[in-house]
Amino acid sequence: TEVQAFDPASLDIGNGGNVSRFGLVERYVLLAPAGAAHRPGKRWPKERFTALARALLEKALTPVLLGTAAERPMLAGIAVLCPGVRDLSGETSLLDLVSLGRRAVAAVGNDTGPMHLMASLGCPSVVLYSNESDPTLCGQRGPSVTILRRNRLADVSVVEVVDAMEL
Repeated sequence: TEVQAFDPASLDIGNGGNVSRFGLVERYVLLAPAGAAHRPGKRWPKERFTALARALLEKALTPVLLGTAAERPMLAGIAVLCPGVRDLSGETSLLDLVSLGRRAVAAVGNDTGPMHLMASLGCPSVVLYSNESDPTLCGQRGPSVTILRRNRLADVSVVEVVDAMEL
């Protein structure tokens, strides 16, 4: 039996969640800095996400942090070092992520579930991979996905990520 191609961006789930409560009226970029806690090699350093957030603010884009309530302490460290960042860790539902992804200028993150969702929605996505995962086997799929892969994620520069976003 042949599996039919499916365009996830065409999935009708209405408007998704009601994200007006977040007050994001300006252009924003979603950041997913967390990921599997038991696999730190799959995480781009927090300092790089902080520098990326600063670079986005310089381009008049609001960085929006996504993560779970358990990831809040790590994400709060980024927000403290970079005023102007919106930290939504622990505040979003799956439908909220859909709505946020459909309205975002772009999304940047480690190999995480939210990045699979953003890519499938058609949100321009830059996904960061180390040698601990193979994007040819489990990479994000969508119409506008850029994979940056290095043996060590610390070897991916902020400039590379900003350039890959094509802002």
